[in-house]
Amino acid sequence: MGEPGMTLILALDASSDVLAVALSAADDHGHAVWAWQGPGAAQASSQALPALQALLHAAGRTLADVDAIAFGQGPGAFTGLRLACSVAQGLAFGLGKPVLPLSSLALVAQAAWLALTATESRQPEDLARTPLQVAIDARMDEIYGARVQAVLDAQGRVTQWQHPGSGRIQPTLMSTTAWGDALPQTDPDHPGLILGNAPQRLAAQIVPAELAQRGWHAADLTLDAIREAGSSAAGIVPLTLRLDTRDRLLDAPGGPLPWRALGLATLAQQQWRQAHNHADAAAAGLLVPPEAALPLYVRDQVAQTTAERDAARLARQQDQAKAQMQAAPPAAPTPVLRALTLNDLDAVLAVQQQAYSARGWTPPWSRGQLATSLAAGETLLGEFAGDAKGAPLCGWLAGQVAADSAELQGLAVTPDAQRTGVAMRLVAAWKDAARQRGAREMFLEVRASNDAALALYRAAGFTDCGLRKTYYSQPVEDARVLRCGLTGSAGDAS
Repeated sequence: MGEPGMTLILALDASSDVLAVALSAADDHGHAVWAWQGPGAAQASSQALPALQALLHAAGRTLADVDAIAFGQGPGAFTGLRLACSVAQGLAFGLGKPVLPLSSLALVAQAAWLALTATESRQPEDLARTPLQVAIDARMDEIYGARVQAVLDAQGRVTQWQHPGSGRIQPTLMSTTAWGDALPQTDPDHPGLILGNAPQRLAAQIVPAELAQRGWHAADLTLDAIREAGSSAAGIVPLTLRLDTRDRLLDAPGGPLPWRALGLATLAQQQWRQAHNHADAAAAGLLVPPEAALPLYVRDQVAQTTAERDAARLARQQDQAKAQMQAAPPAAPTPVLRALTLNDLDAVLAVQQQAYSARGWTPPWSRGQLATSLAAGETLLGEFAGDAKGAPLCGWLAGQVAADSAELQGLAVTPDAQRTGVAMRLVAAWKDAARQRGAREMFLEVRASNDAALALYRAAGFTDCGLRKTYYSQPVEDARVLRCGLTGSAGDAS
């Protein structure tokens, strides 16, 4: 047994291409964690036991000290789930210890939570209010996914993960298209975060611009960094870390951290505490005897022949085309994007007034400033709702090029045209125009609180490069400075 007042949990997860192992010693003062991530898939079977042995050795503990064995239950890779479950069962049977079956989706959420809050760049209370969607590549053009929400204690520590409003997380298996269509529209003031590897693995099917229009963007996190090692314990060197009572890292070393293994360690401790506060932990699947530990399979068929994959893909395409034809509204006028002139300034000012007053901000551009910019050769682009005379202006963008650097100076879209692609088309058009005029990079400033605009620009290829304090007035606010390279071909978000 562990020390009095301390819980020692040994955990492993092979639900993805990464094998994650962790040993967690937790008490009222925080966690000590020994963690390692290595190659999963076929290599996991030869690495799992040596890795667990290396963790115990690094911690100066033995298997007899362990209070419970935790494993990633699924959903995930079929062989990996069976491996983790069998190892956990075998150890638990031999030790006479209980088993903690952990949701692989909750594991991704917990690992991302630790990474996002590690530097306190995201406060736990803010992140708990943010819509979170876990999306894992399930292969065969499908996604394992679930909406998740963190439950916090008074100190801001996650006590458990649940589905918003309905308790236990229920994973779903959906085609990539169906998953994207099912994403709900978020509040513009609280855009959602997508956690997991699906946006990167399925980049050809998951279009960042379409996600941004729905108010979602993928968290830019590397949770699956691995370390190569031999098949013996001597080749596996765990990283020793300490976490405080809020599960935040103390004196974290530089370089890639084993976030998945850290998430595994803290998630296991969460579920241990939750199980001991539950009237029937075994019935709830929180803490079970070894014989009751089972993988969670969401997909019945784990492999398809080439013919079956082709047939399934064709059927999905036909269903999508049929649904689009049945649901398609009458054809809308084709938007028209063109350079604006002095004759368009009344419409430009009207769009600006609508866009800024809806957020309670003071419009930054006057007629005189816009006229001066046009006279100086700066660019003003606008998108109209159609080519008919009198078609309303939906949005506009102001920009300039100086030498090999371009600036996006302003962007405004009417409230009823927001999240319809107008802003993204204007940004893409300005990037192409600036590139053709010799610009190699583009910069912009945006209010630090404007999460919807930040999501849009990041989806368009911009990244943070600075902060300007009290840059904006009425109200006073910092500005985030964003940059985008323009060295690719026209149309690229490089």
